[in-house]
Amino acid sequence: MPGISPTELEKIDKAINVSLDLLRHSSHVEASVLELIEAMRKELIAKLATGDLTNWGKARINTMLRETNLVIADYYSRAQAILAPTYSTVVGISAAQTATTLAASMPSKTVLDALVTNLLIEGSPARAWWSKIAGDTSFRFAAAVRQGIAQGETMNQIFSRVNDIADMAGRNSTALVHTSVMQTMNSARMAVQEANADNDSETVWLSALDSHVCRICAPRDGLRWKTLSKRPVGHSLAWMQPAAHFSCRCTTYAMTPLTEAVMKAGGRASSSGVVKGSTTFAQYLARQTPAFQDEVLGKGRADLYRAGKITLRDLVSGRGAPISLKELQRKYA
Repeated sequence: MPGISPTELEKIDKAINVSLDLLRHSSHVEASVLELIEAMRKELIAKLATGDLTNWGKARINTMLRETNLVIADYYSRAQAILAPTYSTVVGISAAQTATTLAASMPSKTVLDALVTNLLIEGSPARAWWSKIAGDTSFRFAAAVRQGIAQGETMNQIFSRVNDIADMAGRNSTALVHTSVMQTMNSARMAVQEANADNDSETVWLSALDSHVCRICAPRDGLRWKTLSKRPVGHSLAWMQPAAHFSCRCTTYAMTPLTEAVMKAGGRASSSGVVKGSTTFAQYLARQTPAFQDEVLGKGRADLYRAGKITLRDLVSGRGAPISLKELQRKYA
């Protein structure tokens, strides 16, 4: 890459590699949570199949629904338990990578632990979002059963309603996992940046350049804010820390001489081809060996990537080859 030394390029590659691995781990957790949701669906269907709902009295139906509420709450508690160990690992890895890239000091363990304890998603604690999804699932399940009975539907028709609810529960749960990981990763990065910033330090926002970027994030791509005061630099948009919304794929970086050089000299992948901008996962992967590309993306996706048929969304969505928590810890411990 013009203007970037091999040593600086290595720093960029290491930073992107960490981000890729964290997203791959998010994919692993999402798959585990989906397995739980599928088990929940089967258990709910089994409870409904124990008798003919159309012949049940109101009291019996209410008793059954109270029991299913407990089942749903239990599965969502187990989903949170799967995700819980990920938080501290992601915080530690992301903070260490950022500190290494900036040649800066790490925040204290107390600060990093607080990031996990006080994790907020769209202003609410992560645990509150899990409770909300569980409550919504219970509400929709009860409504589907009662509506099916009221309309004289067959058991199979009611089962179909429950399947639709389980599908929605799966989508909501995986979105929450992804958003939690992105929020944790970005919070750790910002903590390192803020701990090593002065009044002149700046932070730059990077969005994915494809057709899926939202109206919140697209206007912020490439804009800067003062790291400490969060004052806009050369624009009027208020500061927001990624993840800005559910399923947000944006991130921030400290504006350093290296970052500046990359943004001036690098090429940036978009859904319509390579445009001027900063280094992305696509550009990074192009420099790696086929074996490494296979390991990160999975063989099939890597073949599509090398054939030029994969988009930037595919590269950053975390849907490549999953990586477990133990593998992640072993790689970065």
